[in-house]
Amino acid sequence: MYTIVAPVPENLAKAVEPYRQQYDPLARLAPPHISLLDPFQFVLRPETLYAHLSDIGETHAPIKVFLVGWHVHEGKEYQLQLPMTAGQSELIALQAELLTGPLSSLAGAEKGYRPALVFGRFTQAAALEQAKRALKGFEPQFVFRVGHLELWQRDEAGQPWRVEMKFSLKATVAGRARRERAEDNV
Repeated sequence: MYTIVAPVPENLAKAVEPYRQQYDPLARLAPPHISLLDPFQFVLRPETLYAHLSDIGETHAPIKVFLVGWHVHEGKEYQLQLPMTAGQSELIALQAELLTGPLSSLAGAEKGYRPALVFGRFTQAAALEQAKRALKGFEPQFVFRVGHLELWQRDEAGQPWRVEMKFSLKATVAGRARRERAEDNV
């Protein structure tokens, strides 16, 4: 089983970790992060996936992210999230490109992607209301660059995720021009 995430800087991780420990039953399985792809199976050779991720990293520049405040997302469960005010459209575009090539079969399952950092999960509204009261003075603001993504892997549900591969986002305007010149010379 794999997943792809954007790691967050240490100061952000330290700020949300006490809340994650209190409000997120999945906190012990992974450090704070921004998910790009939900957990998925990959049946082809892992090298195929690694090459795909490296190619995507070559075509995407680092992404400036601004997280401010927190909100409750209601879906299959209630989630406490740090929402994005900058970087959201770039991460959505990056996720769409991840879902090409050898990962294109996942494209239909990833509808409605909105990047955020989840720091709490609730199944009961009463527990959520209690957490909201405890978070009254929590007003986070974080600006950082996502310079690489991580491919995480685990063998079974319930096990902690481990980093399988890191791939840099390293595209630049100059790099694109060099690639285009090289392609024209072929």
